[in-house]
Amino acid sequence: MRSVIGALVVGWSPLSLGQPSSKEYFDRQGEACSFESSYCYRVSKKNRDAFSFDTVKFYYTQNNRLQAIGLGDQFGNRMGLHETYYENGNLKSKRRYEVKRKRMESAPDSIDCIILEFNDSLGHPMVQNGEGIANGRLDFLVEHGKVVNGLRDSLWTIFYNNGKVYCYESWHIGQLIDGISYDPAGKEYYYREVQVMPEPVGGFQEFYRQTSDKIIYPKDAQRRSIEGKVMVEVMVEKEGTITSARIAKGIGFGCDEEALNAVTMSPPWVPAKQRGQPIDYKMIIPVTFKLK
Repeated sequence: MRSVIGALVVGWSPLSLGQPSSKEYFDRQGEACSFESSYCYRVSKKNRDAFSFDTVKFYYTQNNRLQAIGLGDQFGNRMGLHETYYENGNLKSKRRYEVKRKRMESAPDSIDCIILEFNDSLGHPMVQNGEGIANGRLDFLVEHGKVVNGLRDSLWTIFYNNGKVYCYESWHIGQLIDGISYDPAGKEYYYREVQVMPEPVGGFQEFYRQTSDKIIYPKDAQRRSIEGKVMVEVMVEKEGTITSARIAKGIGFGCDEEALNAVTMSPPWVPAKQRGQPIDYKMIIPVTFKLK
């Protein structure tokens, strides 16, 4: 008997598999790092009143003051009202997330939200009631652009922490027209989508077929009528290779090993892209075992 590969989970969150509260550290650009080099840290705790969402709080490492608070689902997507604060305690922004778009782990700026309010560190308003000019760190990167009805509009510029331009983007009332980004070496990338998820060469259907052919339903699992999904966590490197594969959640009796080996043997993928630039991307691939 063969297994059937389940759907791909596009997006990843450390809490997506029901793990307890955790603390993670990030640098000024929003990249995961150690405590010693961190700018802020995230604490996530399951909300009992909304089973599908986590209460997520960010704190500044230096003074442990609240940096941000809001809700996120099990895939890392933000939901509802989010508030951010400066290190002096003043309110920085209020944003509302309404669309359930899969947000990539490596997307450190705010693209999928309605910007309700944005203030400078002294409390002077730049955006009020969804209208104005945003200039500062909405999340981790410095951004400058016009806000209309709470949405990005006209030309937006985003900067690296060293002050160099990361990208220029043209928007029309929340819809990206196109953009040009620059990597740290100055190489130029043109794009019309902010985020592009990784996918197997040849498409998912071919990936499912090849992976299914590699898996043999373990005899021990057949005897015990074991069925279910094995969650395989992988890193799709910017070169397209699959690395760091591990079982995030298994069903045992040999199924975990079969799923892990099949996914690990996958040919190179088309990597994820952030503003046209290939990036490393961590994700979970479910492998379904079902007896015929």
